[in-house]
Amino acid sequence: MPVVALIPLLLLATPALASDGLPLMRSMEAGMASDGEELSVSMQLVQADGRAEARTFRMWTLTQAGKANKSLIRFDAPSSISGTALLMVQRPDSRPDNWLYVPALNQVRRIAPQDGTDSFVGSQFTIEDMTVSVNPEARVYTVLGDVPCGDGRTCTQIEDKPANDQAARISGYGRVVLYIDAERFVAHRIDFYDKAGALLKVMTAKGLVPVGERWRFDSATVTEVATGASTIMTVTGRKNGGVDDSLFSPSTLDAG
Repeated sequence: MPVVALIPLLLLATPALASDGLPLMRSMEAGMASDGEELSVSMQLVQADGRAEARTFRMWTLTQAGKANKSLIRFDAPSSISGTALLMVQRPDSRPDNWLYVPALNQVRRIAPQDGTDSFVGSQFTIEDMTVSVNPEARVYTVLGDVPCGDGRTCTQIEDKPANDQAARISGYGRVVLYIDAERFVAHRIDFYDKAGALLKVMTAKGLVPVGERWRFDSATVTEVATGASTIMTVTGRKNGGVDDSLFSPSTLDAG
């Protein structure tokens, strides 16, 4: 779930329990589908003492039934990271393929699965956060119950955790708990826990708006529990349709 949805996004469970949460996760995944969207996004990196650093990027997404989900992020400002690009391609029921272009190095590199835990351009988001997708081969999805999630709405808590040792090794989290609106198929909140079981950070979303027949958030904030530092991403512009599939190619990431 990536920021794509603004964003997106785990108790031991039997296979029967795992299937409980999968249908809702699939519904949320379908709710994030689009024939093409282009977003303009502002990013604020806010320290616990209030100091802030501003960044801006554009994001393109293309999701088609039965085909790969594709997203591209390209930074416009500040000048120190302008042109930096992250390409994410998620094929059905498989691990995502990700590529990063860093202008200062003039290099496009494929991101190894274990590198997904790295911070995304110094923010509280990691590359893993930006590329989360539904994968029942590697993840276990368990319904925990229903809870209020603001604005008079009720959300279903889904616990998402690695299904095997390999999935656990490449994830930066022991488990993740999503608060999913079962009517609008969006996550209002995501809690991220470290591998020792402690709450690591919390993502909250707001500004829910209709986009065609689907729903999107216009703002997402991730806050680190230990430091109080946060990253706020806000959609400042949105266009639907007209996204060319050729945009999502590793060979053109350095084209600017």
